[in-house]
Amino acid sequence: MARLQKSGLEYFPLNVDMDQDDKIALIEASHGIVGFGIVVRLLMKIYKEGYYYKWTEREQLLFSKRVNVDINTVNVIINDCLKWGLFNKYLYDTHHILTSKGIQRRYFAALTRRKKIEAFEDFILIDLTEFKNVNIISLNVDNDTNSTTQNVDNDTNSTTQNVDTGTQSKVKKSKVKKSKVKNKKIYVGPSDQPEEEVVEKVPFDEIKNLFNELCHSYSKVISITEKRKPHIRARWEQFKGNMQIFETAFTKIEESEFCKGNNDRRWRASFDWLIANDTNIVKVLEGKYDNKGVAKAEPKQWSPPLPPPC
Repeated sequence: MARLQKSGLEYFPLNVDMDQDDKIALIEASHGIVGFGIVVRLLMKIYKEGYYYKWTEREQLLFSKRVNVDINTVNVIINDCLKWGLFNKYLYDTHHILTSKGIQRRYFAALTRRKKIEAFEDFILIDLTEFKNVNIISLNVDNDTNSTTQNVDNDTNSTTQNVDTGTQSKVKKSKVKKSKVKNKKIYVGPSDQPEEEVVEKVPFDEIKNLFNELCHSYSKVISITEKRKPHIRARWEQFKGNMQIFETAFTKIEESEFCKGNNDRRWRASFDWLIANDTNIVKVLEGKYDNKGVAKAEPKQWSPPLPPPC
């Protein structure tokens, strides 16, 4: 049987303020720059492979040699990455792979122009319905003690394969079947909850309309473009689908003289600036741009005109 091809990326986005992320900060606090470097090298390896990286003894030995860091140190850092949610613990425990929702979202978004991408249904943590070029592969897993059949429902063609997930993860059989299906089911085990809570579908139009309604001093948002969607989705998940937080942030920048351009730099905030990363909106919510920090011009007092010179 031909092995499922994983199409990796030649490059991947790396936020300039990624060290401000709490998960990264926790790793760096425990392991210093070595921990930070290991995380970046792992991301490089994952995206080179695709949207996940098999993490067995073989990969651990090779990775440790390539980064020139003791394997025990590497594994301690990996365990902390799983602990703090940088990688999905449920998928690591069940399939020995390193991946996350963020990794998968960036990977599939980067490949929207490819004709077809194949993905293991069992490894997927995100809703793939918006990615029309993804072909879902369903696994029938045969263990030594029992056999579990998992079905995939998706609006794309589905391929069923039998895979032996023993120690060596050898492929035993292959049975290919194409079918047109209607719905998609994604199972994420209970151990997945510490990484990221399940969030409802992102209400893009509702967020856009709320901004336009509350922020009259800013340019109106005409449409939610494909470029904006990943940023809005990230903020929606950051605040666990709480629309009240968006309303508070929009109200604050509308009331903020600094955000409206009353500052030395003549800089103005915008909808895109607010959703660009996980720090801008937090600064707004924390009151960094509230008017108490803005020097306002004193109103001129009226005084009677001077008498004409004699």
